[in-house]
Amino acid sequence: MKAILAAGGEASPRDPLYPFTRGNPKALLDLAGKPMVQWVIDALNASSAVESIVVVGLPPDTHLESRLPLRFLPDHHGMLENFQAGARAIYEEDRRDQVVLAVSSDIPLIRGEMVDWVAQNTQDIEADLYYHIIE
Repeated sequence: MKAILAAGGEASPRDPLYPFTRGNPKALLDLAGKPMVQWVIDALNASSAVESIVVVGLPPDTHLESRLPLRFLPDHHGMLENFQAGARAIYEEDRRDQVVLAVSSDIPLIRGEMVDWVAQNTQDIEADLYYHIIE
């Protein structure tokens, strides 16, 4: 499957994260020595189910490491709009009916085995959308 990674959004001067981001994208906030978004990319790379990643909301010159192909799209100024832009880009590239994984850049504790679990446990269930919440 292909993954859409929503990474848009910048902290405004009134946002509590602003002193840490200084107006840069929140996804690039340093956590334990690397950008928050890199932790999510690492989990997608560790998954056996993901074949490529569309990053929405960061410029193409953002230095992120990935063994999987990365495609960058500009921020569409809203999480839903970013996911829609990513889905359109995937569909325009390959018009087959596909399963797409949508993740946000603010889940740095995600792991590859979690992504694989979702892929394995949702493939035989007929639904248009799955949304996971972990207490």
